[in-house]
Amino acid sequence: MASLTLEAHLSPPVEIDLCFPCQAFWFDRYESLKLEAGSAITLKRLIEEKSSAAKPVFSAALRCPRCRAPLHLTHDLQGNTHFSYWRCEPHGRFITFFDFLKEKSFIRALSRNQVEELRRQLGPVNCANCGAPLDLGKGSTCEYCGSPIPMLESDFNKEHKQ
Repeated sequence: MASLTLEAHLSPPVEIDLCFPCQAFWFDRYESLKLEAGSAITLKRLIEEKSSAAKPVFSAALRCPRCRAPLHLTHDLQGNTHFSYWRCEPHGRFITFFDFLKEKSFIRALSRNQVEELRRQLGPVNCANCGAPLDLGKGSTCEYCGSPIPMLESDFNKEHKQ
């Protein structure tokens, strides 16, 4: 893992760990919550530059890098967007780049109107999380993995917000 020091909101800078082959971050306890908005944008840009199309596969037995205890898969919600991470209660959490973008609202679930507009414009699309084909007429989540159909914040979103 590599380390990166970032500005924090109302606290000293935080040093986070990142792994490009895993496409994930390790945040020590509360570091993700402390990040200043500009630091989250810095990480978004880093993800855009360093992400690969290959989806990493993680062991079912992930361990905390601090105490080696098993990490627990945790599901959370930001607005109406679901995201997941693996946590060690006393030490922190391991979160993929994709779920970090969802947590920080760089990717969010689409409204029904946006799904309809996207279906008309694009035709077939695949899930950004698992790669399965998506039927945009059936809803705004992947039938296979349950991930929301994501939309990066863009001019399309700003023009079509409901």
